[in-house]
Amino acid sequence: MYWGKYVAHDNNRDGMGQYLKLTQNITRTLLEWHPTILHDLHEAQSYLYVSTGTGPITTRSDPIQVNEWWLLAETEVMEMAKRGVPGVWTYGFYDGWVPNYLFWIAMTHNSFGRFYEVQSYGPDILDNLKLQPGSHQPRMVPAESAARVHSNGGRATTPTSRNPALLFALHQVAASRELYLENYWMKNKRSVEKGKEGLNLRLGDSRRPAPQSGSCRFCEFAAPPGSRDPLSWLQL
Repeated sequence: MYWGKYVAHDNNRDGMGQYLKLTQNITRTLLEWHPTILHDLHEAQSYLYVSTGTGPITTRSDPIQVNEWWLLAETEVMEMAKRGVPGVWTYGFYDGWVPNYLFWIAMTHNSFGRFYEVQSYGPDILDNLKLQPGSHQPRMVPAESAARVHSNGGRATTPTSRNPALLFALHQVAASRELYLENYWMKNKRSVEKGKEGLNLRLGDSRRPAPQSGSCRFCEFAAPPGSRDPLSWLQL
């Protein structure tokens, strides 16, 4: 885990704790603007990883969300492969279970959260990085393209891989805007119906009131505006 300069916490592990102003501002923006998709750009993998889930995927996720991961990821990998861009891959990284990542702020509010990974800008850049024999990554691109893959960190992979893939994602969502809007509406409707079945929340040990108090404050902050019950939205 990376310990930040100003706070002993990883910025991408604060989705549930909401201790950082960065996280709080993203949550507030999501609640004000109601985006159908939150796309987080990371630097922690080689080449370009487009997020899906390998499993186990939390059963609290709507199946629509899981299929949205794959629908858009496969589109980006396909479009980049058609243009001979090597090293664009999906599946074999993120599991889809832990809900404390930043993009889960969108997932727990019935939007569609996703992320990219590219190689970092430093300081741990591996010059002339190449795919290893037997890696699952070359299967995502033509063999002749995979053989010549090399990377000099984020300064190389960001403009040649991440930015074009992001444009393909934006184009796909714009072209299928009615689909994603319908999905967003359906996930909200299902969430309301699930809430009628009862609230699935455990605040912890009653002998330790401080953590419970913090959980309640988080629920009050992250609840949708106008919600009569601050806990009614929580699906985790």
